[in-house]
Amino acid sequence: SSLLLAGTIPTMLSYGAELATPSVLYPVALVLATFIGVILGSSFTTVAGLGVPFVALAPLMGLSPEITAAAVVAGAFTGDGIARVSDTLVLTVDMVGGVTPARQSALMLRLLAPAWIATLALMIVLGISDGGGSFDGAAVTKVIETEFSVSLLCLLPLIVVFVMSSRATAFFAVLAGALSAVVLAGFTQRDLIERLAD
Repeated sequence: SSLLLAGTIPTMLSYGAELATPSVLYPVALVLATFIGVILGSSFTTVAGLGVPFVALAPLMGLSPEITAAAVVAGAFTGDGIARVSDTLVLTVDMVGGVTPARQSALMLRLLAPAWIATLALMIVLGISDGGGSFDGAAVTKVIETEFSVSLLCLLPLIVVFVMSSRATAFFAVLAGALSAVVLAGFTQRDLIERLAD
């Protein structure tokens, strides 16, 4: 994924590891997956990009990888359902007719919001009850930083997709985000690209 190569996903995980405690990992995974799903408009890309790292992070925190995966999947599919750049939304608008993307997105939000809120409440309860063990977020960040350059600049592709999604078609918004990620990777992840090329 271009977001992984650009360091976008490692940056989010690094900041998340520094800020998150074991008791909030499940809700953080749900909220972050929802946010990324809305920006990308793709549940499968979100699950692939965030699911694997979060599921790997869960056992380090003494938490269930299965519940973590459920949180990511629930967030990703909710985000995809309300995203203006989602292929599902675009197809629905094209097939039904008489409904705008903004209206369809609002209808999906109204439909999905109660289930998402219930899931968030469940993830909070499970996070508090599981509690996890002691966790050193700085150690996880250090491991991530051995492979990737982590900075706020790495979040630029997400901003590009978010801005473009209100100004262009879904295809061009996602394409602009992917292209910006590839270009950004050439500047921010030069060492990683050289290692991969060898």
